[in-house]
Amino acid sequence: EDLLRFHLESLLKAADGGPTMVAVEFEPGHHWDSWKSLQGVFQEFNHPLLGCNFDISHAACADEALPETLVEALPRVRNLHFEDIRGRHHEHLVPGRGDLPLPKILTALADKGYKGAVTVELYNHSHRGEAALQETRDWFLQHAPGLLRQEVASR
Repeated sequence: EDLLRFHLESLLKAADGGPTMVAVEFEPGHHWDSWKSLQGVFQEFNHPLLGCNFDISHAACADEALPETLVEALPRVRNLHFEDIRGRHHEHLVPGRGDLPLPKILTALADKGYKGAVTVELYNHSHRGEAALQETRDWFLQHAPGLLRQEVASR
């Protein structure tokens, strides 16, 4: 824990000089395992550049209420990982293939005027990458065309 805080402090000092923001991500089974666990970090550091990468499947696996927890987190959200899961199995499904309350989440984002970054994490679909990407794009075109961006990042 001290090592995490030491490095986070170093990152925040480095970010102070430029347009960089720092986003930490909670993940069940790790040190910061829920949105609730990040609250102490935000209170301790109280830094305007510190936010979170909010993964909706992590929140669901941590048994946090969606979309309520996401709405609470929005002031700190620097990026939103958007994918689906079935039950509490963390498998990064294409949106619409699981049972997350995605329509409620989209409504909450629209109601709050969220305009931040949204990324879809589908690393377990590399064997069918193009098809998974097209299916995801089609899902967003049907359910949330306002969240689609023209910029495409690849790695």
